Amino acid sequence: RITEFPMNIQGNEAGIELNNKKCFGTGYRTDCNAESTAYAVLALDSLDADKTKAVEWLKKNAQTTKEKAIALYLSSSSGIEAWLLNNQHSSGYFSAKSLLESQQADFESTVFAALALKKEKKTAEHGKTETWLKKNFVNTDLKDKALAAGFIFTSSNIEPIITINPAALKAKT
Repeated sequence: RITEFPMNIQGNEAGIELNNKKCFGTGYRTDCNAESTAYAVLALDSLDADKTKAVEWLKKNAQTTKEKAIALYLSSSSGIEAWLLNNQHSSGYFSAKSLLESQQADFESTVFAALALKKEKKTAEHGKTETWLKKNFVNTDLKDKALAAGFIFTSSNIEPIITINPAALKAKT
């Protein structure tokens, strides 16, 4: 395998700078990005791959609710847990950033916060968040519905139902 690294030439010197920060960028050889790192460590977690250094980087650099929630889900942190608990709206939702910056509900951030709260066994807070997600589930887009179904309302956590709409059902007795 051959790996090429571009040399930076400054005056009479040529050098190379390698990223060894244990984080991920938005593309190949791009600068660190907290959201990209958050999704990457979730993927590494599902593969049972080593992600400890990337999670540590994320814990230090997370800015949004989603990034902080993913960091807390993958590695306990009393500081991040306190931040999440302090930024939950009384209705149960979370905004994309702190409540001080925005009071607008963000479904995606709320899903990841619910996931972290459930893992941290914050039953009351998780229950309030899950109730808000259920109330707002039908009014959200397909991407957010898939996210909630994949992380919060998994098939093992809900009772079996069947819906056929519109439909006619003929039953033989």
